[in-house]
Amino acid sequence: MVKRLNYQKQLNKLSELNSSRHSLLSDQNHNSQDFVRFLSNFIINFGDLREKSHLILSPEFKPYNKKHFVHIEYKQYISSIVTTLETFFRDTCFFLLVQNEQMIGELCEFYKLENADTHNLSINDQANYLSACFNFQNFKEIDELFSKILGINFWDNLGTSLFRNCSFENILLEKISLNQLIPSWKNSLEELLFIRNEIIHNANFRLTVNSKFITPAELTVLLVPQFTTLLVAQKYSLKNFKLNYEGKQYNFLFSIKDLIHSNWQIAEESTSSISLD
Repeated sequence: MVKRLNYQKQLNKLSELNSSRHSLLSDQNHNSQDFVRFLSNFIINFGDLREKSHLILSPEFKPYNKKHFVHIEYKQYISSIVTTLETFFRDTCFFLLVQNEQMIGELCEFYKLENADTHNLSINDQANYLSACFNFQNFKEIDELFSKILGINFWDNLGTSLFRNCSFENILLEKISLNQLIPSWKNSLEELLFIRNEIIHNANFRLTVNSKFITPAELTVLLVPQFTTLLVAQKYSLKNFKLNYEGKQYNFLFSIKDLIHSNWQIAEESTSSISLD
């Protein structure tokens, strides 16, 4: 496989990529390699979209032609939540490559990257350049890339790995896996990526609002980055979101309801914990 990329064009985007990773939270002077920041960005991006859709789909919302309006919003929502997922995986790829400089050379060789002479770039710029080479809206490509970087079968391990002491929907769990929370997540994710591609590239594509699809699909988009964070944090001994409850810390997993409610906030970066009012 040969990855073709306009080398100079991508280099011109490096500062823009770094800036956008930092722009969502108030502290602009944090470490660009802080892994938990990427999940923070994802939660903020996804939460903004979900809150808007929740309001539009509520009975109180009454535009001139709600049926037509909702169909348009439904398509935009699907496209946008896939973009939040794409951004998370791109940023996570960047982070993992910064941690493993040797992997940069291995990926250049494996994918036969054109114009990949990155020796005169900083490690951050090399990682940014390479992370721009991959399609993070392609189910198989995400699996192949992260399997190579992490040295595991990525999608399979993401679904089956058990994580201890987790909190989800106000329930404290001794151990949980993604497969246990949402068994159909792989099918939902593949279908979501396909639909998003049709929405973007086929103006004739007509999509029916389907709650039986979108309910597990949006939960999949919300949980996949969080379980990816758990997997990477466990592998590299990194920080993660924690819930402090009765003197014990739990891995906090955001639910759809959490993003609609407003009685929580992300605590200071040094604590990486969840503060409940």
